[in-house]
Amino acid sequence: SNTIELPDRFIVVQMAKVTPAGVRPFYEVKGQIMSVLRTEKRKDMMKKKIAADLKQDPTLAGLAQANNKKVYEAQDVHYDSDNVPEAGREPAVVGAAFNLPEGKISLPIEGESAIYIIKVEKRNLADASKIPPSDYKQITQKLSQGKSSAYSSVWINELKKEAEIVDNRAILKQ
Repeated sequence: SNTIELPDRFIVVQMAKVTPAGVRPFYEVKGQIMSVLRTEKRKDMMKKKIAADLKQDPTLAGLAQANNKKVYEAQDVHYDSDNVPEAGREPAVVGAAFNLPEGKISLPIEGESAIYIIKVEKRNLADASKIPPSDYKQITQKLSQGKSSAYSSVWINELKKEAEIVDNRAILKQ
């Protein structure tokens, strides 16, 4: 391609392959599909096994022992974060933790990377009266930005659904 000159660098583009628009052939995606199906099947089998193990011993310690696992205690799990200590990014687990009554063991929760069982020992709810007035502005800005970001994301996704997108990357090669 012709060299594209930017203020701080040069770009040279070469097209390796042209992929026609439309659905990819099955033989190209078979491996990906098989991987997803195997993972889903393993998760379903684990959920059934965990449910059966919980019927025999309805405690986290008993469940962990039956499956040669450890019980981990997660502290400082916040509603505005989807990370769980020792587990990583697990929004379904965080959501379940805030909906589970204290002291109750959850049903199996399908996470991003595993099946989880949780028990909320104690929940400390925020007390708005203890928030210093100096933090109000920062909290208001954060909430406003989050709302604006969510609105923008929905709006862009709706535009994409209604748009007819044409891939013009080939023009760069000229």
